[in-house]
Amino acid sequence: MGYLFFSEEWAHKVIENINADREFFKASQGFDSDFLFTAYADPARGLREDLHVYNVLRKGKAGGVEVGVKKEAAMRIEGPYEVWKEVVEGRKDPIKAIMNKEFIFQGDLKKVMKYMKAVKLLMDNVQKVPTDWHSKK
Repeated sequence: MGYLFFSEEWAHKVIENINADREFFKASQGFDSDFLFTAYADPARGLREDLHVYNVLRKGKAGGVEVGVKKEAAMRIEGPYEVWKEVVEGRKDPIKAIMNKEFIFQGDLKKVMKYMKAVKLLMDNVQKVPTDWHSKK
């Protein structure tokens, strides 16, 4: 059984994975920030509104997750649902998606680049979550 992408359960499972990862804990020291991830509405999937997941990273631990709320955040990544699907399934590198302008990134890119090991481990933990996708109509 999977968790529906960007659902409350999915987001909490991602946070659970991140917080259980000792290597991520070490690699992310100093990478404190808050994040807003947005997948654009996709009418073909019945999604009339953008999907949002907000969370906070402090001292190597993730928390403060809020789903469905668009909040101001120091780091923001947004893009099409299909690009998110490719990233979450491990078929597309998220940094390349940013560089190729498939994702819009707002925030301190130098800080992200400094913590590339943490970003890689974060994505590894996201990809471990069994993900169900909104169905195309």
